[in-house]
Amino acid sequence: MKYKTYKLQSAMEYLMTYGWAILIIAIALSALFALGVFKPTVTNACIADSGYLCASPVMNTSGYLSVEFGTYNTQGMAITGLGCSKSSAAPSSMTAVNMHFSTGQESTLLFECPVASNAMGSSFSGTLWVQYAYEGYTGLLSEIGSISAPESTASPFSTTLFDSYDEALYVPVNIQNEQNAATPSPF
Repeated sequence: MKYKTYKLQSAMEYLMTYGWAILIIAIALSALFALGVFKPTVTNACIADSGYLCASPVMNTSGYLSVEFGTYNTQGMAITGLGCSKSSAAPSSMTAVNMHFSTGQESTLLFECPVASNAMGSSFSGTLWVQYAYEGYTGLLSEIGSISAPESTASPFSTTLFDSYDEALYVPVNIQNEQNAATPSPF
């Protein structure tokens, strides 16, 4: 007795076998995508140029970047401006400051960086610059480091930042009592 071969059955078995394999691969890729394996994470990094310290960068979604800065050159410097650019070119404008650093001194600086997206988690890479005065020369410009930081909701403001500036920042507050009678005790 001869067996008949069914070509249709053979084709269906072939399609089912490869269909299941393709389905399993698609599910595995979907799971990896959902876990963020294909989305590179940007870590906070600041690579300082020689003579400078650049550490602990934190950026918010408005483009303000807080960096721990220090100078380790042979003499101190008077910083008159802070700048941040998206490339290795110097920024077109600097934020005016008046800070004096002696050798080995560290403090937190606040840079305003040009961010294209205000979305949390988007990354920023660029270069940090200082404008400074030294031994009678003013307007000197120096690159202090390359930055890579994700934008986060963490506030880059810290109390040590205000110790660095010559004048404190104040916000006017007006308090008005609109009650007709005194507040009863105990309140």
